[in-house]
Amino acid sequence: MNRYTRRIFGVLLVSSVLALAPVAMRAEVTRVEITSHQDVLNGKPFGTVGAYEKLSGKVYFAVDPNNPHNKIIADVDKAPKNSQGKVEFSADLLIIRPKDAARGNGVALFDVVNRGRSGVLSVFNRGKGSSDPTTEADFGDGLLMREGYTVVAVGWEFEVAKARDKNLTGLQAPIATDNGQPITGWISPWFIPDKSSESYEYTTEYNTDVYPPLDPKNPAYRLTVREGWVATQRLLPRDDWQFGRLQNGKMVFDPNWLTVKGGFKAGMTYQFTYESKNPPVAGLGFAALRDMASAIKN
Repeated sequence: MNRYTRRIFGVLLVSSVLALAPVAMRAEVTRVEITSHQDVLNGKPFGTVGAYEKLSGKVYFAVDPNNPHNKIIADVDKAPKNSQGKVEFSADLLIIRPKDAARGNGVALFDVVNRGRSGVLSVFNRGKGSSDPTTEADFGDGLLMREGYTVVAVGWEFEVAKARDKNLTGLQAPIATDNGQPITGWISPWFIPDKSSESYEYTTEYNTDVYPPLDPKNPAYRLTVREGWVATQRLLPRDDWQFGRLQNGKMVFDPNWLTVKGGFKAGMTYQFTYESKNPPVAGLGFAALRDMASAIKN
């Protein structure tokens, strides 16, 4: 669960696979399903390339956990397997391409999304930035479109908060188990409030829909506070904080929120340590990038 993700853009040759009807594909991609097919900006032409279209849907994978290229993925051997002994998972897919492929430049720009949000249009087109580019502002000056690029984004992060924004491009990862039994473990997310408040929704950084607290009343859970990154941590007494938020002056239980006596201070670094269960096989996100890029290129 890294807080920061570096954007990486790779340029890949486009093949006829970008027709993207539901079809079996090469590499570990088993099929692609397009659920939405829209004209970009109502068919506005971009220079000599002409109109663009936006496709969104899902891409499905099945990887062999015994393949040396997959065995390095943590807990892939603990994921459920299909009848062929492969691990199945899926990811959201977003493609923006020329409607007339012959007028494009034959190159796909592969966007490694950041927390489910595409960054290509904001970086290259000076666009506003959107998880679902739709408006003139989202497409900015249209540079990539005028040059004929196809933009491809595939989900690779399992913890994107799709409950907050259904248009985020995320990964649907399988859950690892210990021979069918739930796996539990301790995690320690940290957060820095940008304003002081009695309650704080710490899941804006770490989504507890993925990592819910196992026992919200556990006295062993810890909350510390420090100034900056390297100052000494100070343990807050367990009786001084609880799960929940203040609403109309009353405490309402909510595992996504913490309330602390004296309130959270803006700019301070808080670290929360608690037990959770059912870890997703997060490393399959890298396999999603690898295999979708391979399928597109080949």
